[in-house]
Order: sequence, then structure tokens, then C-alpha cells
Amino acid sequence: MPEPEALSFWSDPPWRGGRGGFRMGLRQIDDNAWLTEAITPAERARKAALLGRNQPPVFRALDGTAAIQQQVLGAVRRQLGNASGADNELWDASVPPLIDAALLVPDDLCLMRRDGDTYRLVAACVCAPSYWSLADKIGRTLAEIHAPVPGLNPKLGRPIAGFFDRLREGSAFERRNWFLHLDDEPLHVQPEAWPEQVTDPSVLFVRSERQTLRRLDADLVLFTIRVRCRPLAEIIDYPQAAADLYQALAELSTEEQAALGYAHFADALMPYLQAIARDAVDPSGRGRT
Repeated sequence: MPEPEALSFWSDPPWRGGRGGFRMGLRQIDDNAWLTEAITPAERARKAALLGRNQPPVFRALDGTAAIQQQVLGAVRRQLGNASGADNELWDASVPPLIDAALLVPDDLCLMRRDGDTYRLVAACVCAPSYWSLADKIGRTLAEIHAPVPGLNPKLGRPIAGFFDRLREGSAFERRNWFLHLDDEPLHVQPEAWPEQVTDPSVLFVRSERQTLRRLDADLVLFTIRVRCRPLAEIIDYPQAAADLYQALAELSTEEQAALGYAHFADALMPYLQAIARDAVDPSGRGRT
């Protein structure tokens, strides 16, 4: 019997329906579905250790942002049902408020502030990046943040900017994306040293990110990232997920393939998924689970 988290993930993976490549994929969520989890002791210890080492840097903030960081902390506390913070054992007036907020939830937190006709990353606590460094992103605009990803700005730059402008105060949206990695380590500042060819795709891991966007006031948007990793080998019990993943990978553009590292695993992974997908009942999304 699969564990509940595995069943939940593979029954509704982020590529469900064969959706792949760069896409907005945003849907509005109710307030009570925004930040849904308190942090576990293990994840809090992991974050605290990274913050203590600060190499690589996982917290950065521009000068003069303490007050708006406090807005984030207040929003997170209210979401968790702890409006006063009196019972928060982590409370320390000398700690930047965004760090306090990040140690209350498993999500990474990125605070974007309006700057003319765009938004700029002004404070963040990111303990689970995928191939990027907070030191390279702090103070950057949306377009500058996304520039290193081949093809992302040309395809989604304008829609992303337009969404930020239209996002109403108090409303929240979520999206999911995914990557393939060689391990389940949450923190990957640098790309992994992929072998020229992965010969056994069952050793790969799927990294899924639940991302949310919530407007705090007229000028501030909070971007959150909740990372989960699952062994790709589990997909053998979910042929519809395998069929959808095959379709999602097959439809990637050349630039999207490059961003995912497709060339390193495609020769082994695509026939692997095809073999599993033969057990799928039909292409409508109902398969054996």
C-alpha cells in the first residue's frame, strides 16, 4: 500500500495531462489554502543550520526593508493562527522578521516590491533553490531574475509582469512546476554534475515546487516555494503519471529541454516511461493507482 504522500503526488503530478514546458498554470486559491503547513522540527533545524552557516547565503535583504519584512511575518502568523506571536519560541527582536517567518513554515519566502513598471526582489529566505543562488537574485527585477533560463522571458516575461500588475490585495494564487534531479537534496545552488548519459532512470528524483503569489499591499507581493522530492522509481505503480510525463517531455522545446537537462536522461527515460505507460487504462487521466 503506497504511503499517502506518494499516492497524493503521483495521482495528481504537476505534469498531469501531459503539460510540460514553461507555462503560467496559475489558479486562485482560498485564503485557508495559502500556507497549509507548519514547519516540522527537522525542516526547521535544516533551515536554521543553513542560516547559521550562511554559505551559500540563504537570506538576503536590501537596506530599509525591516518594516515590510514585518508585514510578511504578520501574514504568516495570522495564516498559522498565531496572530500575537507570544507562543513563538523563535521570536527574537534581533532576528530579521523574514527569517522568523521562514522558520515557521517549510516554504521559502521571496518578497517582491513594486519598482516603477516592474517588481524587484528586496528580501528573501531561500533554503531550497534549484540551480540558482540568492546572492545573484537579490535586488533584481522579474526579467533579470528569469534571464538565465533559456527561453523563459520571451515566452512568459510579459504574462508574468501583467499578472503581477493585476493581482489584487489579499488574493492568492498557486502553481506547480517540476524538475528532475540526481538526488533529493533540497538545496542546489549549482547544477548537478550530470553524467553524459543516465543509464538507469529509476535512480532519478522528481523535484516538485508548489509556488504561491499573494499580494500584501499595493506595492508588495510575496512569492512562496514549497519543495517536495519523490523517487522517480515510484512511478512504476502509476502508469498514467508515466504516460503524462512522457507526453510532457516529448513536447518540450529545445530551450526547455536544455533547462531541464533532457539530453542527459532522455535516451533511457523515454522508453522507461513508455514501458510503464502501456498499463494505463486510457489517455483521459484515469489509470491504475
